[in-house]
Amino acid sequence: MPKPSIWRRGFCSQHYQVSRLKYGSRWADFRAFDAMFFPRSKRLAIVIVAQHATVLAGNPSLGKIFLTSEAYVELNAIEYVVSACANGKVVTQDFFHPFKNKPVISSRGTHWELHDIGNTAIFTTRLLDDMLSVRAFGGIHGAQFCC
Repeated sequence: MPKPSIWRRGFCSQHYQVSRLKYGSRWADFRAFDAMFFPRSKRLAIVIVAQHATVLAGNPSLGKIFLTSEAYVELNAIEYVVSACANGKVVTQDFFHPFKNKPVISSRGTHWELHDIGNTAIFTTRLLDDMLSVRAFGGIHGAQFCC
């Protein structure tokens, strides 16, 4: 197996897949969409559908997924999967995170945005070694939900 290239040493080596989002007492299931989120800052992530048939048909609206007509949905929790490449192996770990300071998800046409509604960070950076319980990532940092 060839050695991983140097680009895998940075932030782009982590992938975050959305499993489910909890709003109120309900769960919105994102697994069928193969949805990924990409942290852009401490207060924002974009959520993109990667399943080709869904992309070609157009992103589903928030109303179809969350059973609401609201422009944005306040979230109570998230289930997601973090994966990264370490020494030629893909390492994954499932996470469940209940939100203390509830972020929202809103539609942006071609994608969704997961963001704060005040002035509170929703992400923090941590060493991938700590997040994925693998001592192969050195000093690489990844984003993790903080509150």
